[in-house]
Amino acid sequence: MKKYLGTVLISLASFNVLADTETCIIYADLAESTMQLRQHGISQSVMLDMAGEDDYAIRMVKAAYEVPRHKSKDARTAEVENFREAEFKSCLELMKSED
Repeated sequence: MKKYLGTVLISLASFNVLADTETCIIYADLAESTMQLRQHGISQSVMLDMAGEDDYAIRMVKAAYEVPRHKSKDARTAEVENFREAEFKSCLELMKSED
C-alpha cells in the first residue's frame, strides 16, 4: 500500500511539474512575440493598448521596451531568444517558489 501511495504521489508531482512547464512555455511564447514586435519597431503605446488590462502582459511590454532596438537581424534574433529564455526561467522559478 505504501509503495502504491508513493507511486501516486510521484505521479502527481510529475503532473504539477508538467503543468508548470506548459504554463511557462505559454509565457515564454508571449515574451518571444512581444520582443519580436518590439524589435520590428511597433510602438510601446500600441503594445500597451494590445495588452489591455492584463497585468502580466503590461509587465512584459514594459520589460521589452527597456531593451534597445537592434539594427542587425542577428542581434534582433539573439535579443528575442534571450528575452524568451529569461522569461521561461523566471516563470519556472516563480512556479517552484509557489509550491
